[in-house]
Amino acid sequence: MCEVSEGVVLDYDAEGNLVGIDMRNLSIENVKNVVIYPDKETKINRPGRHGGKVHAFEKTVDGVTLKVVAEIKGSECWLMTAYELG
Repeated sequence: MCEVSEGVVLDYDAEGNLVGIDMRNLSIENVKNVVIYPDKETKINRPGRHGGKVHAFEKTVDGVTLKVVAEIKGSECWLMTAYELG
């Protein structure tokens, strides 16, 4: 594991391949689940840098509401930020 910025940890396997990213103590699996199975989804009225649309997703996981903002284009997704709502 390697902390690249406060609260952002990269996890590598034995061969040096990136296998996970932990942002602000959020697992990548939780972030994926928020995007795939949101409790709430809001379309943000602005285009993304990759030609997709920006969406905000919210989901309560283990008693904590997580918010993920991502650009969506077809089946592709670019994560912009993810955090716990206070």
